[in-house]
Amino acid sequence: LKSICKDNHLKNYSALNKTELIAFIKKNKKMKQNKKKVGGFDGVLNRETLKELLGNISEEELIEKTIIKLEGKRITTIEPNTFKKLTSLRLLYLQFNEITTIQTNTFNELRNLNWLYLHDNKITTIRPDTFNELTNLQKLYLHGNKITTIQTNTFNELTILEKLHLFNNKIETIQPGAFNGLTNLIELNLVRNQITTIQSGVFNELTILEKLYLFYNQITTIQPGAFNELTKLQILDLGNNQIETIHPDTFKEVMNLNVLYLNANK
Repeated sequence: LKSICKDNHLKNYSALNKTELIAFIKKNKKMKQNKKKVGGFDGVLNRETLKELLGNISEEELIEKTIIKLEGKRITTIEPNTFKKLTSLRLLYLQFNEITTIQTNTFNELRNLNWLYLHDNKITTIRPDTFNELTNLQKLYLHGNKITTIQTNTFNELTILEKLHLFNNKIETIQPGAFNGLTNLIELNLVRNQITTIQSGVFNELTILEKLYLFYNQITTIQPGAFNELTKLQILDLGNNQIETIHPDTFKEVMNLNVLYLNANK
């Protein structure tokens, strides 16, 4: 009670009768609830909280948005339909939040989105259908998360994607066909993960890839034919791994390779 009175600049709380005291406490409680309602975002992003975070804009203003910046808003969950009908959106910034899971259909209807920033969250899994509707996506940033596995067909519909950042995750497994569909990819960054083996055929779809970064993993084995389809590759960094032996034909088909790093291996 003393604390309540002090917070509300009421010096003589003992002078209040019972009725006045009850009324005062109720008023104080309501004021705190209203304060929480205004500034107390609970981490769940939906259509209404989206408009609030963007400055209490209208539905019409939201639909016209070409750029949405939501970095560092402590978002934990994105509800379905949050981005529904935002067909004008080109850039979506969701980095530096606390997102752990991306639900199916989260990005549906964002068919004109070009850049998506999801880095530095707490994402552990990317479902294969997560990005299916993002057919105009050019750059995807997923670094600084906790992803352990890249599943088959995760990026299957991203046929014009040029840059994919997956560094600083916990990737151990890249399933066969994980990079299916990425026929326009130029740069792939897988630095600082926990990859141990580069499997034959894992990069087969990346026929115009120019830059592949794999340093600071735990690679011990490169299977024969792992890089055979990377005929446009110019930079390959395999430094700081645990590679002991390289087959003589490992880089035979990589005819445009200009820079190869193999430093700090075994």
